[in-house]
Parts: sequence; C-alpha cells; structure tokens
Amino acid sequence: MISVESPFFSPDGRHFAYYGRKGDTVHVMLDGKKGPGYDDIIDFVFSPDGSRFAYTAIRDMKHVVVLDGKEGPEFDEVVEYTLCFSPDGKHFGYAAFRGQNCFVTWDGHEGPPFDSILSGTLRARTDGSFTYYAIKYNVFCHVVHTPQLAEV
Repeated sequence: MISVESPFFSPDGRHFAYYGRKGDTVHVMLDGKKGPGYDDIIDFVFSPDGSRFAYTAIRDMKHVVVLDGKEGPEFDEVVEYTLCFSPDGKHFGYAAFRGQNCFVTWDGHEGPPFDSILSGTLRARTDGSFTYYAIKYNVFCHVVHTPQLAEV
C-alpha cells in the first residue's frame, strides 16, 4: 500500500507534486513521474512561476536538496522551510548545517557561517539580495546579503 502525503499544485496550476511512501522508501511524484527513493522527504517548493521545483530529502541520515531533478551536496541537516526561489525563479537558496556551522547556500555558493539560521526566515528580494534571521555567539542577527549573482 502506498501512502500519499502533502499533495499540492504549482502556483501557475500546471504542475502537481506529492510524495508517496511505500514501506521504508519515499518518492516524490512530480506530474506523475516518480523520483528516486529516499528515507524521508522534509519539504518541497515550486518557483513562483511554477517552472522549477526543489525538495529536501534524507538518505542514510544525510540531507540533500534536489533542484530540478538534480541532487546537490550532502549536509548534516537542511533547515526546514528555508527552500527559497527568487521572485523571478532564476535563483535558489536554502540554509544547511555542516558540522556546527549553519549557512545559506545561494545558487550553490555558501554564505558566512552562523550558529543557527531560523526556520522559515529565508526570503529572496526583488533587488537580487536575500534576507534571513540568524544567531551567532548568542546574538540574534537580521542578515541582508547581496551576492554576486550569475546570470542564468
């Protein structure tokens, strides 16, 4: 028996995604196509225009972000509810832990390390920058970062 969880449509209504669990394996289903098997799926998101899709998966206690069907690097943890596309959908980021350091990865580039980045606070802005709330040395920080963005 397959358990279907968290079904939702893309913002433009053209795509449909959910994840299904059969036994110990979880697969993301996107427009009826089954993705690779994982131990768990944490969260997923469509770009604002619906053309791109990303999710966080767990395999062997390591977290990976899958963006447009391609697995990224392994992390000790990807912070829940930080998957974030820019308003135009061209850029993508998330917060992750490697060891004791937590940082935002934006278009594959790691930002400065913090002790923690708060879940759900990563937001892309229309000027190409992004913002989030972090903690460093027990100090609460509002971070606004303007990366050197490559054209996509």
